[in-house]
Amino acid sequence: MKRPPADTCCLCGRTIEQVDGRRMVATSAAGVMRRHANDPLRGLGNPPAQVHRIGGKFKDMVLCFWGSCWTEQGISRALEQARQGLTPWICQPCAGHGCPECGAPHFYTYGEVLHDDGKIAHAAALPVGNAKRCINENCSNYHGGER
Repeated sequence: MKRPPADTCCLCGRTIEQVDGRRMVATSAAGVMRRHANDPLRGLGNPPAQVHRIGGKFKDMVLCFWGSCWTEQGISRALEQARQGLTPWICQPCAGHGCPECGAPHFYTYGEVLHDDGKIAHAAALPVGNAKRCINENCSNYHGGER
């Protein structure tokens, strides 16, 4: 059974409805992934990664964090979410997938995306030319297509 997503981004504390984007668990620049304590860094790309034990009934599990976005509060929030049996996630702007002009999420996203049912799927940035276009229709970077 897949673990459902936490209610809020573990970094900024906003809901997905407030952000109006997608839930990210891994990008090349930042991420948070649950692993068994014996195998925390496999498949996480270029360390350094921070590794923290989840504890409680998940004593054999760790959360691995990578990227420069992590704060003590963000790590604590992610660990608490994991202890509750939820999957921690990062909103697109916190993961570095936000518009540089207005801060809204990019229209297309790339990396590992967490869906409502707890499944994690890879999302490619296609078409590449529009990868950094914005979902905010009042922004000059607005994409204009349907999501």
